[in-house]
Amino acid sequence: MRAPLRLAIPAVLLLAMSCDGSTGPRRHGQPIHLFRADAATIHDSLYSFCGIEGTLPVQPISLPPWQGQATIAIYRWVATTHGVIASRQTNVTVSFSVTQDSNALVLTLGPPLDTTLTGSVLHAGLDPTDGTWTCPRALPFVDDAFLQSHGYDPEPPPSGTWSLTWMNPVD
Repeated sequence: MRAPLRLAIPAVLLLAMSCDGSTGPRRHGQPIHLFRADAATIHDSLYSFCGIEGTLPVQPISLPPWQGQATIAIYRWVATTHGVIASRQTNVTVSFSVTQDSNALVLTLGPPLDTTLTGSVLHAGLDPTDGTWTCPRALPFVDDAFLQSHGYDPEPPPSGTWSLTWMNPVD
């Protein structure tokens, strides 16, 4: 008799949350900020998507400036209203810096991404922030033949939003 999946799913989720995918298990109690940027362009009935996401290790309940290294997932895909028809994804390790003044928070991701995301000011280390973002041509897969054969069109550049959200540590 097979064990019910409802117990296995939480166990897999807990394991996944305790790892960052590149350096093995994270130290328990280490706070992070999770960021995600999604952008899209619509052409006829096709959507060309671009996105980046990752976690930024930071000092406990601190305000910027922050800096360090992070592994970032980068993806592009083509979809219709019925779902994704072609996609590409890769992970890269980049340097990052987060600064802010009285007007804005600025997240800068270094090579090979070389992109800057500007958002609302943090008033406490636990605040979420968000802003608008246009996917740069420099991100991988912009001229990918597989994606283009399924209708991916990088012009005009996909635009959308991004967010940075505090994640409590898992103990």
